[in-house]
Amino acid sequence: MTTTMERLALRLHDGEQDIHGTRVLGRLIASLDGAEPSFDMNEIYQLNGPDFDLALILLRDWRFRRHIHSDIGLRATLSQIPPPRPRRYSSPQEVQPA
Repeated sequence: MTTTMERLALRLHDGEQDIHGTRVLGRLIASLDGAEPSFDMNEIYQLNGPDFDLALILLRDWRFRRHIHSDIGLRATLSQIPPPRPRRYSSPQEVQPA
């Protein structure tokens, strides 16, 4: 089972994903870390389904972590996770989960 931070790191390092979603998730992270002064929450509604779900999970986890680890930011947490290795798929069924 992967954590939210691992899922987010995999998503952000996947060059084949939607660039718009990557930018929105990046701005959301910067905003939650306080590096970006504001974030338009309407941008989340423009995301595709998996990115939208990931953004909501990120917000939920950020809220929880804020109460436990108030001194550690999201970017610092993400920087501790090593970049994912490229996956090689042996069949098309492995690419799209059932």
